[in-house]
Amino acid sequence: MKKTLYDSFILFFKGILMGLADVIPGISGGTIAFITGIYSELIKSINDVGDFLRGSIQKITRNKGSWKQIFTKINFTFFIPLILGIWSAFAVGVLFIPELLQQYPSQIMGLFTGLIIATTALLVFEVKQKNFLVYAVGFIGLLIGFFISQITITTTIPSYLFIFFIGALSICAMILPGISGAYILLMFGQYEFMLNVLRNLTQKYWYFVAFTLGAIIGLLSFSKLLNYLLKKHESKTLMFLAGLMLGAMYGPLKTTTSNLSSDKMLYLVLFVVLGILLVVIIEGIKKRITHTF
Repeated sequence: MKKTLYDSFILFFKGILMGLADVIPGISGGTIAFITGIYSELIKSINDVGDFLRGSIQKITRNKGSWKQIFTKINFTFFIPLILGIWSAFAVGVLFIPELLQQYPSQIMGLFTGLIIATTALLVFEVKQKNFLVYAVGFIGLLIGFFISQITITTTIPSYLFIFFIGALSICAMILPGISGAYILLMFGQYEFMLNVLRNLTQKYWYFVAFTLGAIIGLLSFSKLLNYLLKKHESKTLMFLAGLMLGAMYGPLKTTTSNLSSDKMLYLVLFVVLGILLVVIIEGIKKRITHTF
């Protein structure tokens, strides 16, 4: 179906939300993709980029296929507005979101906790096949998310190879609902370091190159696996992701609430409710648009 200018604007806006989320430790751009209903298309589109690159290599090295066939592999009408939104928000977000997190930790964490709770409930509701095995897979996802959120690793002088590895791991987390790429950076003690790299690109560009190469390789490899799982084992994959989201929430929430006063705890609870309401409203609008068209 051909996308209109309005559709492109909506995708751009969803990209902005994903980009902002990816800067925040504790929430994933993948979670936002789930909330806004574009997750499956996102994974398929990333996988299509991998097919495009493989086709391009075969065309250059073996003169196999046509460029027209190769370029039709990518859904540009979906990908371009979304990527523009993600990168625009990410570029702006790295400048002010860390400061906002320091000033309003309970409000921001409360909001995203509400978003994650409501999104998890929607995910479980959308699972078509519900049986013991599917619920068991969801419980495994919950445990994995919980344990990942407890890990803390610190390293003072990162090597380019280490940053390459972190880039691959972080980007995989960014497209997984529940596990934030920024939280992976925080877990390995590289969140502040990579923010500093982005703010001083002219001086630390080799770290940026290492991170980007790791991210590209990790993204293309992991998206293929996710695309396969969503096609062949949809119910188990969705339930696993739901558990992962819920479990991974524990670490950031525990850190935020450890020294909160009673009034700030009230703010957190209020913003949890606000986050849940936002998902309910978005889902209602989405269903209304679907019924209309």
